[in-house]
Amino acid sequence: MFRHVVMLKFVDSATEEQINDVIVNLRTLPSRIPVIKSYTVERDAGLDPSRNSHVVILAEFNSKDDYLVYSTDSNHIDVIEKYIKPIIAQGGRSSVQFPVNQTKL
Repeated sequence: MFRHVVMLKFVDSATEEQINDVIVNLRTLPSRIPVIKSYTVERDAGLDPSRNSHVVILAEFNSKDDYLVYSTDSNHIDVIEKYIKPIIAQGGRSSVQFPVNQTKL
């Protein structure tokens, strides 16, 4: 299993409608990109709005290669270009990708 985690922080002028459009459109990706095994998109709970990101994406794939397919898929790129880039704050994207150890501690 291979996991991809992204946190997005938007500009102060981003509207609720724009942020909701990001979430709604990201949530369509699993039905359009078959390599996605698990996909969660959630909004921050608002406990520390001056420091926290606005949205988190947790995605799981069977392999690193499947992640690479997702990362370059035209559906994924389209959501980034149309909905995320217009409202992302400078330095407002942080991500990690890593293999998931199946052994429980």
